[in-house]
Amino acid sequence: MTRISDAQSAFVLGSALLAVLAVSCGSDSDTASQSTATAVVSATETPVSEPSEFRRILRLMPDTPESRVYTRVNRLHAQAALLGIAVPEAGATFSEIKQYRIDLGYESFRSGLYLAGEEWLSGFFRDYLETIPDTTSSLGFGSHDIAISAVSGEAFDNPKPIVEIVTGEIDPQKAAVLLAECAECPGPPIVNEYSNHLYYSWGRDFEGRLDNDIKPPAFDHIGRGGRLFFEDGIGARALRDQDIEAVIDVQVGTRVSLGDIEAWSLAADAVAELGALSATFTNRIDTTISNWPEYVALDKIRRSNLEPEVAERFDKYDEIAAAISASAPILPEFELVATGVGIDDDSGFAALAIVFRDEPTAEQAASALRERATTGLAITGSLEPAPWAEMIESAEIKVRGRLVTARIFSVSPEGGRLTGLSPFLMKYPFITDVPFVSFLLR
Repeated sequence: MTRISDAQSAFVLGSALLAVLAVSCGSDSDTASQSTATAVVSATETPVSEPSEFRRILRLMPDTPESRVYTRVNRLHAQAALLGIAVPEAGATFSEIKQYRIDLGYESFRSGLYLAGEEWLSGFFRDYLETIPDTTSSLGFGSHDIAISAVSGEAFDNPKPIVEIVTGEIDPQKAAVLLAECAECPGPPIVNEYSNHLYYSWGRDFEGRLDNDIKPPAFDHIGRGGRLFFEDGIGARALRDQDIEAVIDVQVGTRVSLGDIEAWSLAADAVAELGALSATFTNRIDTTISNWPEYVALDKIRRSNLEPEVAERFDKYDEIAAAISASAPILPEFELVATGVGIDDDSGFAALAIVFRDEPTAEQAASALRERATTGLAITGSLEPAPWAEMIESAEIKVRGRLVTARIFSVSPEGGRLTGLSPFLMKYPFITDVPFVSFLLR
């Protein structure tokens, strides 16, 4: 089997999310093929004893309303290893580091492994892979030094309260010296002390200047330097004082992290066990459903500005949504869903972990998910309902305590790329080029 294409991986991960999004208001449907090896197993497997890479980086991300809504994690070195891309060694030139960033950024995104979004410390913001400057001369580490990255805050309107955390070969003392000497940086940073730790800032919260765009050490595309914090092996960037200080609070033990929360640690270790190399975590997918009437009103205004033939396609949506909602049981409400991407024997798969309030609810959810995976309807890129059984090659569904997990393989990329569907059908415009983001059915 050839390595999964970017469109195919988008379909697979979209299908996994849609599989669970029949929350109590009645959402999408999922199916696994009639010839599929779909299995539901009530398991008493022993949880992972050592925290996974996902859980370790979530232990650095502050627990905030913004991070609970959406947090995205990429295992960059693991992706490079699977794709056969060599990570430059210490002392590599910027040309070598940049080539690595481009190779991994494009190949990993094409294969569906990399979940794209804003990343300035790691340098893996897909739209700026070739232009983000060298950070080895201003911070002492480069894209090749970053093993894992996590980003929260992307699911909100501008200015987005983004928090980026990276782990790898990071030396805070070296960063402090280089920042003080940086000639290419837009002026020296303000050095702030908080809880006996230092962080660096440029300007007011969210402040940017276009003449400072894409400059070292981590100025973004609209010239915001933000706030930077470094600890041994850890780097963080935020756009507000309160967010970078929350990262420090986690470090000193005065604030809870996402990884300290049982539901998040369960989901993080579960998607790692399933073999995911990237994952997103959210507790708010049902918001789209519960706010549906309000959002449809706004959507009708937006549709009025579309070309008639395009608007006609979306006018079919309500009828299709009703058919899909009625095609299989809905899932009970969940606390958290994590959706990841991996590759097994050159086949891309979606890794799914859903945390419910208790084991009986999880058993009920697994049963409903199995039925949706065998009798339910999905939606194709042409906005037509179709059986999930025609789209999913196999799906293994397991229950462990209050956790439901699944590995889902798609048959082919045919049937449309879910990420191509209209983002304005969503209450929260999660990053639309992230493969798992599809529009959510009511």
